[in-house]
Order: sequence, then structure tokens, then C-alpha cells
Amino acid sequence: MHRLLVQIRRLTALCGAFLFRIKVLGALLNLAQYLFSRQAVLSGPSFLQIEPTNNCNLSCLLCPAGNKKMLRPEGLMEPADFKKIIDSAAGSLAFIVFYNLGEPFLHDGIFEMADYAASKKIFVKISTNGLFKNEAVIEKIIRSGIDELLVTIDFADASSYAGFKGQDAFYPVKENIRKMVKMRRNNLRPFIKLQLLMLRGNEKRIGDFKSLCREVAADGFQVKKVRVNDYKGETHFEFLSENSRFVRVFYLTDKKTTRACLRPWLSATIFWDGTVVPCCFDMDGDYRLGNVRDLPLAEIWRGRKFRDFRAPRLNGSGGRFICSECSFAFSSGNFVRV
Repeated sequence: MHRLLVQIRRLTALCGAFLFRIKVLGALLNLAQYLFSRQAVLSGPSFLQIEPTNNCNLSCLLCPAGNKKMLRPEGLMEPADFKKIIDSAAGSLAFIVFYNLGEPFLHDGIFEMADYAASKKIFVKISTNGLFKNEAVIEKIIRSGIDELLVTIDFADASSYAGFKGQDAFYPVKENIRKMVKMRRNNLRPFIKLQLLMLRGNEKRIGDFKSLCREVAADGFQVKKVRVNDYKGETHFEFLSENSRFVRVFYLTDKKTTRACLRPWLSATIFWDGTVVPCCFDMDGDYRLGNVRDLPLAEIWRGRKFRDFRAPRLNGSGGRFICSECSFAFSSGNFVRV
């Protein structure tokens, strides 16, 4: 019964974020601009992906932060820069996910930032690997303004976890999830979801992963298809599932162009240093649209660089690398229902 209440609370909070000050109207106006093939936007972004830090405490083989192929320097977002972002977009912004590269809870100011966003009636989601510094982090999560927590445990067994993530931390992460659920008690947030990454071999462990979710009493789970290139062109097909159902369509076709994409009319990604890029696929900032340290986000969002980026998205003819690699171009997307 309690988990049902947690799910109801999550849905209510998400709907409330879009209805607060009629933010849904801004999203609809921008969607109309997309539908009428207009590069300009009439309202601010509805969704932002914000990177508190690109530091990480794991070494995942396919992650440019973990495998050290990332070209950007490591650092931490200044809370003052974060507040500037929120203040510039608060009139339209309904949803934030803290994550891009790195582990968000390595940033000591993450709770201050989450609470500031929550104070503006923004739905706050954090994606974490669940390997926290100490139990105090769990206590702060429960008391914070975080609405949803996605724990990317990604495996159902310790051996596979260690082989891919470079650290034998499966059981500590599992225990952290269990503690979180227990400490939440009668609180209705955060909604706690676990992720299984569909690497080769994991298609045989879906049942075990469901059992893991039940064991720790998680509120939900998702199965994500893996991206197996190193963000600079090299593709590691050996990590792909042998079952095509669990593979991003991009790897099953020679098609290199995308369908039309509406995300640049609704969202953006912001690095720890304030750099604004179109989406999370631009890991190294190849398509820099501006920096919130120099200009308000509202000006970047409506600026010439962002408008120019939107133009090819209208018909899918862009030829840009990050878009040709994107599985959102296909109806099957990046996730699979099991």
C-alpha cells in the first residue's frame, strides 16, 4: 500500500510541476513551433539535464568519465551558477534530472541545489550509481526535495557488476538501496527506481533482476538498451545483447540520418562549468550553444546558435553525429518493457 502511495505522490508531483503557473502552456507553445517548422521558441525549456559534476567513483567500461576518454576537464558546478539557471528558466521549467556524466552525490552541494529547485515547484530527479560516501547521504536524500531517484545498479549479480564497473561494490549499493527504502518509512518521496543495463548476458538475468527489485522493495525498475560506442566513433559490438529486442535500432540498420526530433524545443543539457549543449549525447561539448556564466539561460535558449541547431531537426536531415547516433530517432527508443 505504501509503495502505491509513493507512486501516486510521484505522479501528482510531476503533474503539479507542469500545471504550476501553467507551465504546460509553455511546453505546448514550443511544441506548436516545432509542428509548424519554426526554429524559434515562444517559451523557455520545460526540461533540463544538469551535470553537478563529471567526477565519478566507478570505472564503467563504456562511460567516457569512467574509462577516461572524456576530453573535458573534471569539476563541480558552482551553486551560484545553478541558481542562475533556475532563476532564468523558472517560469517554464517543470522537470530537472541531475546527471550527465559523473556521480551527482560526489557534489557536496547537491542537496542545496535540489532543495532550491524544489522550492520553485520543479520536479527533481537524480540518477546515481548508489555508491554513497556514508549513511548520512541516505538520510539527506530522504529529507531533501528529491522526487525520484534512479539507481543504476545495472546488473543482477556481483561478478558481472565488478567486471563492468571496475569495483566490487554490488553488495554495498544493494544495501544502500535497502537502507533508503527502510529509512523512508512513511515518507512518500523519493520514488526509488532501479536500472538494468542490457549488456550481453543481462538478457538472461531479467528474472533475477526483478527478484532483486522485490528483495530491496524498490518502487519500480527500467531496462535500458546500452550504447556501445565511445562517443568518438569506435563501436564495441561485443557488449550488445544477442537478442535484437534489447538492442538500439541504430545498431541493427545502416541508416545514418534521423527522423525529426522535438527535444531541442523542450530541453537542453548543462555541464558543470555552465556550458549549454543540445542534449546528453554531446558528451564533450562539440555543439556548444553558450555558457550561463556569460549569458542568462533564457538568452541562450532563444539565441542564434540554438535556433541554427534546431533547423535540421525539423526534417531529420541534419547529418550531425550526435543526432545520427540517437535511438530517439526510432519508435523503439532506448528502453524496453519486460
